[in-house]
Amino acid sequence: MSTIDEDRWPAIADVPDHARARRRARKVESEFALACEKAGLRLEGEDPDLRVFEEALFYRLADVGWLGLGESFMAGEWTSPRLAMVLERLLRAGYNPKTPVRTGVRYDGSVAPLELHRLSGGDSTNTYATLFSSGVPTMQRETLSQTARTKHTPPLSIEVTTLSDPTVVERDDLTEAQSRATQALLDVANVGTGAYVLDLPAQTPALTLAALARHATVDALASDPDVLASLEQVAQIADGALEVVPTLTPLPDPGAFRRRFDACVSVDSAESMDPRSLQHFFKVVEQALVPGGRLALQTLVAHEPSKSVAGCTELIRAYVTPAFHLHDRDDILHLMLKSQGMKATDVLHFGGHYVEGLRLERERFEGHEREAAALGFDAVYRRLWIYQLALKEALILAELADAIIIGASAHRARL
Repeated sequence: MSTIDEDRWPAIADVPDHARARRRARKVESEFALACEKAGLRLEGEDPDLRVFEEALFYRLADVGWLGLGESFMAGEWTSPRLAMVLERLLRAGYNPKTPVRTGVRYDGSVAPLELHRLSGGDSTNTYATLFSSGVPTMQRETLSQTARTKHTPPLSIEVTTLSDPTVVERDDLTEAQSRATQALLDVANVGTGAYVLDLPAQTPALTLAALARHATVDALASDPDVLASLEQVAQIADGALEVVPTLTPLPDPGAFRRRFDACVSVDSAESMDPRSLQHFFKVVEQALVPGGRLALQTLVAHEPSKSVAGCTELIRAYVTPAFHLHDRDDILHLMLKSQGMKATDVLHFGGHYVEGLRLERERFEGHEREAAALGFDAVYRRLWIYQLALKEALILAELADAIIIGASAHRARL
């Protein structure tokens, strides 16, 4: 605990010691042990699945549930050589400690430091998504069920492709798999020579660089200073094909662009948006695209609404992305329908590939912790990064979350 910067990590440095936490700690400890037993997790022996060093874990669990479990890991009060497996089994066992979940927080445009992407994926321009060369696609046509908000619109039929899990995955495959996922997103958006492309909001330069390589012209919008600086470096060698658009707000107003675009691409951002911000995003895209223009959106989604999902992801909201929200896939499609200017046409499910990429990224980061420390990421931050990667792995492995790419078309002219 003495190594924790109290100014930077006040909640981590301060173990809950109020009456309620003390009163409930023993009960919570028993519940945690029972959950571990139910999940088949070993707490003792020569090679335990997790090892608890400090009873402060149970004070934190008593105070803020899942958030406390993550904060305790950040504090170094417990550890695991198989972290993703531990979290997956706890989720599958139905472990659901009472966790206060903050709501009403709006999307603020914050992104993870690009250096963490480099240390995790080997290239600072890469994103989380991965598509490996193996895996068999299966396709079917689905009709989206109507809701009270969409009952006056025609039923939506979409082509759904599910990519089977990759058969062989090696460490050296990571960079190529990340590049393949980026190319797949551009394919969905029909990005080719001469296309005008909007990267909204840019998370890393990955999509912009890939679109430029296809001889497209790109407007990349971002509010994060590091992302903007990285994009400006690309613009210097793009020979006028890239316009970097700094914004004071996370998302622009609809109709704010000087020109309209053939395609809009977005990656790793929808899960960072609360429902209202995501609805605003679709309004912006609707107004930005030419009739027939394409949207390609890659995001994590929840398989179904779950209190445990909301609880366990509270750590991400607290320390990484304030408005993090795993939307249900059909909720996203209904939001598109509600805009009346966007029509989803196809969905690709590739969670088995995404989760393998997360595993490789986590393992690679664990092998570069010394470099991360030299760059100023302290032990608490490094454990945070490892935990959030493992948590996303666990959610997919426990079949509570999935990774998808949605393709959609703008089907009417802007008014």
